[in-house]
Amino acid sequence: MTTAQAAVPAFADSAPQLDLKGLLIGGGQGDPTTAAWQNALDTEGVAYTQVNAAGELGSETVSLRALSSGAHGYHNGVVFADSPAWFSAGQLTALDSYESAFGVRQVDGYVYPSASVGLTAGGSGAMSGTAQLTAAGLAGLPELKGPVPFEVGSYGYPATPVAGAPVTPWLRDAAGQTLAAVYQHPAADAQAGVSELALTFDYNATELPWLLLAPRLDQLGYAEHPLGPLPQLLRAGCRRLVHRRQRVEQQVPVHPGGDRPR
Repeated sequence: MTTAQAAVPAFADSAPQLDLKGLLIGGGQGDPTTAAWQNALDTEGVAYTQVNAAGELGSETVSLRALSSGAHGYHNGVVFADSPAWFSAGQLTALDSYESAFGVRQVDGYVYPSASVGLTAGGSGAMSGTAQLTAAGLAGLPELKGPVPFEVGSYGYPATPVAGAPVTPWLRDAAGQTLAAVYQHPAADAQAGVSELALTFDYNATELPWLLLAPRLDQLGYAEHPLGPLPQLLRAGCRRLVHRRQRVEQQVPVHPGGDRPR
């Protein structure tokens, strides 16, 4: 296993192909957002490879197996259970190149707002009340009506978009600050062309915002892909325990048909 790889080759003779398997980069045992992603993906039976980061925040390392062979990519989506900003310089170079070359999109499970995702922190602290999906969020999550209630115990970093940045808010709190947004990496970026969804709040496998959003994360832009149709990679948790699902449906309105079996 290694953290360095050769540059992803140009596809001169054949169209690129992607395996129907995600890559989950976790924070290790005891990390609540890692456990939330594991639970969601396992519940739905989504194929994925997990590797965990090591080291201190800001200087983390990760050992990745080869991501591709020629025009064959081994992962069609990447999830960081926490933040890619916590890694040492150079640790993610090969992964960034892979995502750009194969058109693979990325989810950041819990990040501090920064210019790297087109956001500026507007504060921090306990989350409460009800957030609202924006028009873009509603378009991406058509089964939801928009409200996303937060419970006592939630924590996050409400943010504002950087002026002129290629970022689209998907979820805002009652004060209008951003809690989730999609950053479209520009052509000059190491992740050129990559769409990166950043969540600026934490959660665990049983908290209401996660129970509401997780079953619909498969719709966060993965269905329409520049390389052709992809599976619903992040379809997560629709078959959760009945009492958990009833808890969500009692508190959050869903469009008719939004709770259909998958």
